Amino acid sequence: MTPSKGFFERMARQIATRFEFVHFKTVTNRTQDDINQPKTNLTLDVPSGSFRNTTQDYTIPMPKTSESLRNRMKVLALCYVIGRLKFPLKQQLRTAEVDVIMRYQEWLFGERVWGMAQLDHNEKPISTPTIHHVIHYDSQIRKEHCRLMNLGHDFATALEAAKNSGEIRAVHFISPV
Repeated sequence: MTPSKGFFERMARQIATRFEFVHFKTVTNRTQDDINQPKTNLTLDVPSGSFRNTTQDYTIPMPKTSESLRNRMKVLALCYVIGRLKFPLKQQLRTAEVDVIMRYQEWLFGERVWGMAQLDHNEKPISTPTIHHVIHYDSQIRKEHCRLMNLGHDFATALEAAKNSGEIRAVHFISPV
């Protein structure tokens, strides 16, 4: 579950400057680094005027199962927690903890989202969300989460507000499902 070097470098730059939505294709771990053997490049860091070793980016396929989605979310959560430790003065990350994201993950996988079902007159499910519905809904929540953190809200408060947005739920989850 340890974030890959390249992914953590991108997240560290983001945390230092401006929070942005992170696509699951870029959430990579150390095992994937070993498989993909990323190349390290020496680049000039213009703001500091020094050279820095950077790792070349690579992407991986989108999650296709609930377990692979859970794993990506855990890597992302751990990256935010490590970012909080690396940038202790970043006020938005003071509430970035693995359990905050795990509670969000359980909600996302629970009966209010992925477990939601439209029932027929015999109380049998006739329609349920797919993993694509859940990933799309999650991406809209995380985009709003980043927007709110850029406005100065802390991690947990911004995530809760984004999760509870009726507009996001109606437009990006209920309507498509």
